[in-house]
Amino acid sequence: MGSITNGAIILFSVISLTQLTHADAINMGSYNISIQLKQEIQEVWNLAGIEVEWIELPAERSLREAARGQLAGDILRTPEAIKPYPNLKLIPTPAATRQLFIYVTEDSHCISLKAMSNHHPVGINGFKYFLKIYSQSESGYSEVRKPQDLLLMLITKRGDFTVLPSTIAKDLNAKNKTQLVSCETYATINLHTVLHRQHWHLIPKLDKAYQQFLR
Repeated sequence: MGSITNGAIILFSVISLTQLTHADAINMGSYNISIQLKQEIQEVWNLAGIEVEWIELPAERSLREAARGQLAGDILRTPEAIKPYPNLKLIPTPAATRQLFIYVTEDSHCISLKAMSNHHPVGINGFKYFLKIYSQSESGYSEVRKPQDLLLMLITKRGDFTVLPSTIAKDLNAKNKTQLVSCETYATINLHTVLHRQHWHLIPKLDKAYQQFLR
């Protein structure tokens, strides 16, 4: 029926699901999510017969609160991101698949995948794929809360590179004079909806809905 758009700001747009207000009704939070992505995910939940209402939450907070059961769940998470949280289980069919790229500012030399460990990365709190990048760095790392702060760190030479989906980089480039330049692909990742154990009964219904939408 369709596919989750490549034009959305995916990793920056972390969605969360709050406590169920009544049977099969969920409030989903969005962190600067695009209108197009919101509409597409709305269609998936409509297929599952689940009512959705949107709220806004930061990425790291949404995952922690989902794990505590304060939220019904979270979306656009990697399997690795939920490993520390036994109360969370992912829906098998990915909500989206995205490529991550190595970026530097336009006045810097490109950094290759093989050379990453010799340079200082700047990451975003709540973006769990950065944990592997940090662990491999021999030059330390820096972490910020927002993409705009990340760009400022690179501009002021307090970091050498970052790793982002192209949607976030394009959004930053559209808003700032200093441009990010893509060096090469870092990885391709699958992003899933995850639910707290209180709501695991919804997994088969939502998995079927994602399969139908992505046909």
